[in-house]
Amino acid sequence: MHIVFLSHLDLNLRFRMPIMRALVKNGNLVTALVPDGPYVVRFLQENIRHKHYNISRAGLNPFKELKVVFSLFKILKQLSPDLVHTFTAKPNIYGTLAARLAGVPVIVNSVTGLGSFFVEVGKHGLMKFLLLRLYRFSGALSNATIFQNEDDIIFFRDNKLVSKEKVHLIRGSGVDLERFSPKKFSRENCINLKKCLGISPDTVVVTLMARLIWDKGIKEFCKAARQLRNNTSQQFIFLLVGDYYDGNPNAIPHTYIESAVNEEKIVFTGWRDDVPAILAASDIVVLPSYREGLPVSLMEAMAMSRPLVTTDAPGCRETVEDGWNGFLVPIRDANALARAIGKLIDDPTLREIMGRRSREKAEREFDVRFVVREHLQLYQRLLNSGMK
Repeated sequence: MHIVFLSHLDLNLRFRMPIMRALVKNGNLVTALVPDGPYVVRFLQENIRHKHYNISRAGLNPFKELKVVFSLFKILKQLSPDLVHTFTAKPNIYGTLAARLAGVPVIVNSVTGLGSFFVEVGKHGLMKFLLLRLYRFSGALSNATIFQNEDDIIFFRDNKLVSKEKVHLIRGSGVDLERFSPKKFSRENCINLKKCLGISPDTVVVTLMARLIWDKGIKEFCKAARQLRNNTSQQFIFLLVGDYYDGNPNAIPHTYIESAVNEEKIVFTGWRDDVPAILAASDIVVLPSYREGLPVSLMEAMAMSRPLVTTDAPGCRETVEDGWNGFLVPIRDANALARAIGKLIDDPTLREIMGRRSREKAEREFDVRFVVREHLQLYQRLLNSGMK
């Protein structure tokens, strides 16, 4: 079989690599249809073909957007795959239309979160209106839509965006429990990494790993840092790990991060590819996001036996049993966020207990092998069913 994975960003498909790798291992031809980027070399190393196309993440010009659809149509017509799997809003909508026009037998969409337009209540009204209708159109053309949490399924059903028989729940991208294992990192490893980041060995490290957009709750993270610095004598540092997302309408300006580093004493690393090591050197992992599909950063932190503080928001709440392996706080509430983080800063025994429970939950619910198996089984059912 020839299966195409379509996204707007090469780095987005790094979370699908275990599925793609398994397909290649089983003798299938796999193509990553994404714009050129730094992760493309990884595809080639894994015997995954790469095909480039142009797309603007923030563009809304209808003529340019139609040009993207036509470009995808030509590419898919040439590739003639048996199945196309699309990820994120634009590829879901444009890719589905292009694939159906190109005669692709099976089309699978993945909703990995609803995006910024659906986070702000009362804003982006026209854009939401258009997206809902485009999603309804693409949902009618595709063969299946995969969701990562129940909240997004309810939203799509309530808005009649996808029929019940096409809905499939697969909880997140999963986590590699062997790669993300605290047993792989000694105390010396963690001390050395802290030293490289300018952090003393006994400092409690509170880490947020995310793209630098407002919806991730980075403003609340910075406010919580300020509050805790004024109200506790414990030695701690807030560590912000992630890359700028220039071009996204919700992107955080560089000047805001620079100010947070200078005024709130936050350590900002930028993009890092040594995520397991960063998590091993962290004591608490935080994600005050407004809405997620199912956040990879929290699943990885769970696998690394770290206690979590996140919001009681769709996707985020899937990772935390409040008071058991971490704390859930209200969205946009920096005060509650600071209180929850403060409890963990002050109590190393609680951090250890909750961290151990996080690992147990990751093993029970988020093993990447479960996710790969569910995807392969779904692909096979759809291909065997002869849905055209």
